[in-house]
Amino acid sequence: PSESLMAGEQAPSGVHAYGREKGCDLILVTSSVAGNAFTLLDGLRSCGAIVELTGGNEKETFMSHQLICKRRWILGWPAGTAKDIEDTFDFALMQDIKAVTEVFPFDDCLSAYDRCMTGEAKFRVVMNMEA
Repeated sequence: PSESLMAGEQAPSGVHAYGREKGCDLILVTSSVAGNAFTLLDGLRSCGAIVELTGGNEKETFMSHQLICKRRWILGWPAGTAKDIEDTFDFALMQDIKAVTEVFPFDDCLSAYDRCMTGEAKFRVVMNMEA
């Protein structure tokens, strides 16, 4: 499914329906809000994997049978090296992928920061120094 899971939301019903019918091979998690990854476990096929690219200090909880019964994997992957970023930009350029951002004027930097820290930011937050 092409649905997005925003911070603090439960998994879209389409993810679970897709999981019952076929299942995703891979789900990439880019939200650092606790619990988002594990609400998606039932959307994976047997031997499917969730790769968590960011993380916070909160504990994650799930039922072990969600992993064991279908041989699912949860992986953590450190992203952000110079080479990772270069590869990401090259891929985005080749595929004509555009970033989706929330732009804030610099004067609102504290509210933008709060939005990020509470998980309310829907996309990447960018500060506009000229606004």
